[in-house]
Amino acid sequence: MKRKIAKSYEKLLEDVKGISLPPEEPWAKNVYWMYSVLVEDDYGLTRDELIKNYWEKNIETRPFFYPIHTLPPYKSRESHPVAEKLSKEGLNLPSFIELKKEEIERVTEIIRQ
Repeated sequence: MKRKIAKSYEKLLEDVKGISLPPEEPWAKNVYWMYSVLVEDDYGLTRDELIKNYWEKNIETRPFFYPIHTLPPYKSRESHPVAEKLSKEGLNLPSFIELKKEEIERVTEIIRQ
């Protein structure tokens, strides 16, 4: 079911400039625990602005987790630019197992606006 949800998202979002979809390599099979996208600079809104748009329409989305090296117990002086970029741009879209086609369409309409 999660793969079916992911394929629906992929079909509806594949042509949206500035939104990067999760890759799937031929040698691996993604289980899509969460359906995660990256909101890149050329999208036109920041990830947080997009989250706010969802919030205003009563749709819960979640940002990516904070990079571990930024949390107090693991605070490091090193920079990890890839982890920091992913954390800043990453957005988890609704992907619960009972998500309906109409709900996926509503979620994607907001990104496409």
